[in-house]
Amino acid sequence: MLEKYVINAVEGMKIKVKIKAVIRNFKETLLDMICGIKEIRSNPIYGLGMLSSAMAIGISCIGAIVAYIIFCVQGGYQHQIEIIKNKDIDGAVTNGNVFIFYDGGMSIVLMLLIVIALLFAIIYFFMQETKKKKIVVLIDLIVAGWIVAFLVNDNISSRFLNLVGNDRGEYIVGAVLILCVAVIVLFWYIMMHSESKRMFRCLYKVAIATYIIIPILLYLLENIITSVIYIVSIVLIGALLFFVFTALLGSESSGNSGNAKSSSKSKSEESEKAPQPKVIEFSGNHKFYRGKGGYGISTPTDDCIYQDGELAKHSYVCTVDEYEKGKVIIMLNKKRVTGI
Repeated sequence: MLEKYVINAVEGMKIKVKIKAVIRNFKETLLDMICGIKEIRSNPIYGLGMLSSAMAIGISCIGAIVAYIIFCVQGGYQHQIEIIKNKDIDGAVTNGNVFIFYDGGMSIVLMLLIVIALLFAIIYFFMQETKKKKIVVLIDLIVAGWIVAFLVNDNISSRFLNLVGNDRGEYIVGAVLILCVAVIVLFWYIMMHSESKRMFRCLYKVAIATYIIIPILLYLLENIITSVIYIVSIVLIGALLFFVFTALLGSESSGNSGNAKSSSKSKSEESEKAPQPKVIEFSGNHKFYRGKGGYGISTPTDDCIYQDGELAKHSYVCTVDEYEKGKVIIMLNKKRVTGI
């Protein structure tokens, strides 16, 4: 029990540490954006890039709040409850207003702000960095532009495939995708090791929050009723399986213990029924040896064990068969005699 409490305490501490790290990371990002906006007069490119990132995250948060209010006003929860009453839990799951992040006017505004912030980060990079890094990033951007044109424009992709041969189209598309990943990784690495790393760090965190974290939170919030029902169902099913499993284990263990008790009982009964060996004790100086039976009146005709002592010579003790099977134990001076 103590070990379980210690493990639970350690896990709780780990979760608290992770939550604190996320909060600290969020505060640092927010502070970077605020400091960048304050420098908009002395360093306009840097300040405008930070302002674009801040506007993107601000608009996404406000949009999520407005979308949730609209969902509640339009009776989203009431509609879900009515569907659940008809025993259709899966039908109650809804996408709600999550689409505003990926379609419509708000998605266009967010995309423009993120692209503007990226352009400002690239411009600031070319203003601050060395020629070698500029050349590498410039080549990287040219290749990225060609990849985008290849993937988006059908005319460019068809012309290129005709140039290299249509029979190699699958290999070309795979190579383009690998090249795309390499371009992104190279661009990421250079930007994160440059003077514009704060701008780029704020930008990619804003993009992740805008297109992944906030939509997921809005989706979960709009489906909170169905989520609770699913969680409760999973917990109940898990508890039922646990009790069934423990009951089966308990019945097996009780059966095994019953078998063990019966086997031990039968063994004890057998030991009680088994005849006890005959113990013949001698004291003093005696010599034991084997010889043929039939010697004397009461000596059996089987092979026998005899002893020569102080009072009697060639005195019968027992048969060899009784001695070897343990039916007779010969004790001399309170020690068992063996090896006769």
